[in-house]
Amino acid sequence: MTCVFRRCRYRHVAAYVGSCRGALLSGHDKVPDSRWPVGLPPLRRRVSSRVTRPLKEATRENIYTVPNALCLARIAATPVLVGSLVCGRYDVCLGLFVAAGVTDLADGWVARRFPSQRSNLGSIMDPMADKLLVGSLLVTLTLYSHIPLFLTILTLGKDALMLVLGVYVRWRTLPRPVTWTGFFDPSLSTVNIQPTVVGKINMFLQLALVSATLSSLVWPACEPLAAALPPLVYTTAAVTALATLQYCKHFSFK
Repeated sequence: MTCVFRRCRYRHVAAYVGSCRGALLSGHDKVPDSRWPVGLPPLRRRVSSRVTRPLKEATRENIYTVPNALCLARIAATPVLVGSLVCGRYDVCLGLFVAAGVTDLADGWVARRFPSQRSNLGSIMDPMADKLLVGSLLVTLTLYSHIPLFLTILTLGKDALMLVLGVYVRWRTLPRPVTWTGFFDPSLSTVNIQPTVVGKINMFLQLALVSATLSSLVWPACEPLAAALPPLVYTTAAVTALATLQYCKHFSFK
């Protein structure tokens, strides 16, 4: 008798869940108890209070795109820019830096103009290429006392924090079980980076500071350019600190 009663009750539960599926999908936290079997706790829809996956599930995508190639070109040009700066060829370094900025604008335009050229890998490679280029030049300029040390430390600290958070998000969003092959597979897309307004302003100021510093080395007699460097340094430092706090606040709720 007990077994028969349980089968009947669970059959009733299955029928009830099927009839209330629309109510559950409509967003109600608690379904009506009018036909719920006596003795069972009320059925509640599970609502997650934590956001652990910032994007969709992992998908395969085409990574052989023009914007990704331009990002790789900027990464490959970074040692050349640093070498020209160390050798005192400031004009060459400035010209290559301007060319790198043009490729940065070009890959963004191609990705916006042609949807087939977009990729989640590109959304990660683009800021990584910019940070690698700017960070390398900032370190080199700091070693030659052209940029204050505190700004370089602040910039590298923010980039290191973002790298650690990016690795953490990558690990959390990969399908289980996580393997080293899947973790480093660039075609397995799990994260799409959307830069904030403060982050964009920060990157623009860093690029402007490096450009102005290189220009002052190419044209040392330009007094207005030399006078504009100290305010630009402190403005860049303030926006960098603000961007760091914004990223910390964003990930503190994840």
